[in-house]
Amino acid sequence: MRARLSDTRLMRLLAMTSPGTNSRDIFLGAVRGIEAAGFDVLRWEIGPMLQLLQRVQDPKGRAALAGDLGEQFRAFVESNRVDLSVGLWGNAMHSLPVVQRSVSDGERRAASFFEAIGHDHVLFWLDAPHWAANGAYRSLDRTPLVASERLHHVVNNPVTADEMNRVLGYGRCLGRSYGIDPDQLRPQPDITPVHDVVFGSGPGDAPPTPLMLAELARPEPDLQAVRLDEAERLRPKLAELAGRWSASTSGRVDRDAAAAVLDRLLHVQLEKPGVPMLERLDSIGADRGPDPEPALAAAARSLAETPRAFVEATATIRQIEHFRRAFTVSFLSKHLRVAVFGQGAFEGWPCDGVRRLGYVDFDRMSAAYASGRLGLNVMRYQDEQGLNVKPFEVSASGRVCLCEDRPGLAALLTPGEEVAPFGSPAEALEIARGLLASDARRESMQAAARERVLRDHTWKRWGEDVVAFAKHRQANAAPDAAPDAAPVAA
Repeated sequence: MRARLSDTRLMRLLAMTSPGTNSRDIFLGAVRGIEAAGFDVLRWEIGPMLQLLQRVQDPKGRAALAGDLGEQFRAFVESNRVDLSVGLWGNAMHSLPVVQRSVSDGERRAASFFEAIGHDHVLFWLDAPHWAANGAYRSLDRTPLVASERLHHVVNNPVTADEMNRVLGYGRCLGRSYGIDPDQLRPQPDITPVHDVVFGSGPGDAPPTPLMLAELARPEPDLQAVRLDEAERLRPKLAELAGRWSASTSGRVDRDAAAAVLDRLLHVQLEKPGVPMLERLDSIGADRGPDPEPALAAAARSLAETPRAFVEATATIRQIEHFRRAFTVSFLSKHLRVAVFGQGAFEGWPCDGVRRLGYVDFDRMSAAYASGRLGLNVMRYQDEQGLNVKPFEVSASGRVCLCEDRPGLAALLTPGEEVAPFGSPAEALEIARGLLASDARRESMQAAARERVLRDHTWKRWGEDVVAFAKHRQANAAPDAAPDAAPVAA
């Protein structure tokens, strides 16, 4: 059914497209999904706007240029009757001016241009703002620029969406799993697989420690020993962070209490890594134990309200798990024919037997997966729950995804029928060998996984949910104040 605002007009969206490689291909697939969902979609390339702004060094000149670009955008939106726009990360927001709006009694505050002109915009966060663009969005935490009701933030899971809303102050946030475009990713029956496992990997893997190398030589590596070793390595960094965090509060948070909170977060990470960070802090902050510790509870509540400290602390604690990706690839490569494509370098890891396929264009990704009998996915552990897009890409390409298990996986793909989850590298090897030994089982799972992805995990379904999320605000919104926008330098 076509999505209409009235009997005569389709709802019209504007896709604000950014420069890029895979991220651009993913976004264009999402745009086609929105079109397939029945919306009228126009396109606006923001690359030229960003290039123009980067050329002007003088702040006043940049502000004037941003104002002119904003007026062009406003005119386009109004003349084309655009109901909603969507863009990757905050790129669209950065291509338009920051404005000053009257609030009350002559007070003025900074606001996004979308708010100033009364236009709703969806920010699709492929990387959450905690770490996107190497921390470039940190200055926007808990500011009206991102808290506006006119902005709709979408990330891949509800746990990260909760952190964005409660900790970073990002107003309206939706946790929605990724999708795929069936026209971009499809089975390649003409390709004969020559590898057992194919893995698409990005950069960022640290070199192995001596203990990791020793465990890789064992038939069943002791991952908990590695994790405990990593925790000890991180404790000095957490102690230093506790001191800086306490000092930044001017004594409101006791240093010992700050250190104790971080130690408890670390303890849960070692025992139950799937528990969300905010859930851990809520438990400490509730102070319901037999021996109440008010200073500890106050520190936990403070950390949840201090974006910079929260992001640094949680990112540090999550580093305990960062070895898993390279470790799993290295371990499997000792026993199976493994191929890797993408930017993963695995420097220092014993991956001599891994076949390097190099960079693969997005439209060749299905062919890369088809060159193996199984696809592999191991997350980067920037969060506790939810999936990246790879299991859906593997499944859409007609391969079974061997996927490290984590909370949220079973709700998206049925374990043992549509995806092959594993808890350790040794278990991954055992499961992979079983699938490789049975063409019938592998082919059954391949068919079931692709059918599930085409039913539930397309960009069309994603677009329907995201637009419904934005429309819910539009349907219940109070009238905007007068848009007295005055551009200022961003």
